[in-house]
Amino acid sequence: MAEWPRVKIDREKRQIIQQMIDDSYLGFKGRDASAIAVYALAKGLDNPSKVKNADGWIRPESFGTVLPTLMVAAKLGDVIDQDLRFDEELNENKILEYSEQCINTGLDIIYEEMNENPWSINAYLKAIEDLQCLYDELFEE
Repeated sequence: MAEWPRVKIDREKRQIIQQMIDDSYLGFKGRDASAIAVYALAKGLDNPSKVKNADGWIRPESFGTVLPTLMVAAKLGDVIDQDLRFDEELNENKILEYSEQCINTGLDIIYEEMNENPWSINAYLKAIEDLQCLYDELFEE
């Protein structure tokens, strides 16, 4: 495969990604688009949903081999679970479409989690970081 087409997401879901970056949700930063895509893909595996108002987002191979590999693995799992034909289902278009649907659902799940208790996870991460700094200060050699 030479170059993957862009992964498409719902235009309105860009705000979720931007909010994750602005809030450093789970430690995501501005250049973590691939990590956000992987996280959303994993969160949405159980219930992929159709992408409405599709808009190009990222090229999977722009971030190395991790995202394309996971996209293929996700579709392979779907093919096995549904007892589909490998030769018909494991092509670039169907892999990309399935991944987009998983990412679409995953972004919805992430948005819900962020709004249920937006500071809980980040508060834990910050507390761990603070404890590590305190430990380093107390037991510095």
